[in-house]
Amino acid sequence: MCPETPCSYPICLPRSAIDAIDLRSYHRDLIQRAAELFVADETACSLELRELWAETSAGCAKNGSGAIVKAQTRPAEGSATASRTIPTADSLQEVLGERQVTFQKPIAEFEFDFNFNQSAQGLRRKLYRMKTVLEGTLRTLSAIHSQAKEIEKQRNVTPELHDLFLRELDSISRDLKSHCSTAEELLNISADIKSTIHSIINFKNQDILNHNEVQLKVIAEKSVSDSESVKLLSELSYKDSRTMRITSVIALIYLPTNLVLTFFSTSFIEMLGSVNSNDENAAPRKDAQLEI
Repeated sequence: MCPETPCSYPICLPRSAIDAIDLRSYHRDLIQRAAELFVADETACSLELRELWAETSAGCAKNGSGAIVKAQTRPAEGSATASRTIPTADSLQEVLGERQVTFQKPIAEFEFDFNFNQSAQGLRRKLYRMKTVLEGTLRTLSAIHSQAKEIEKQRNVTPELHDLFLRELDSISRDLKSHCSTAEELLNISADIKSTIHSIINFKNQDILNHNEVQLKVIAEKSVSDSESVKLLSELSYKDSRTMRITSVIALIYLPTNLVLTFFSTSFIEMLGSVNSNDENAAPRKDAQLEI
């Protein structure tokens, strides 16, 4: 179904099992070309179908690569381009038919952590233990099968009973081999799941690192701005301190003189001067009286 808002998704149509390394490189290519592979809006969906299929022996000899062909496009109806405009979701379903379509999911929506990895590792340990037990049981049955002929001779077992015993051993052996094959297949699947979990965790870590890098860049820009502000404040403080030093020197030179002048120009000094003059005038009068 077409999303309601414009978005970009790569489309992958797998047809066979894909090697993990080639799958990761293919996904990286899809992520890089997401915008041109699938673009949807409210009216139409433009998509490019990219299919993966196993190489034939001739293709392997020709390309000289592993068992997987790199992602290729197959234009519809012999068209020269692999992009088509599909007007509705029904038309999209009609074009795709029964083929499975997987849309690229944002890495942040994969809720995987190391617990999933530990769970997968625990299942693998159980499978290895089960495989070891099954293989040991098979070796035991093989040893019993090799001794069956001697037991037949020593115990005088009838041929019918001996054949029945051997058939039962063969049946049990086939069941055990089937269980061993199942365990081996489950181990391979669990290895793929473990590899996928590791890839998703690595992608999430890269996403977190990218986010942290952006945040660190913002913090660095703010730090540069703060350092410039601090530098400006230090320059202003230096100018203020210089002004204060000049003011202090001027005050140190002129303050004592002004203080002395101000002190001697007060009314207290004038009053002391008038008292002294009155005392000097009173002294001659006393001398005059004594002379009389």
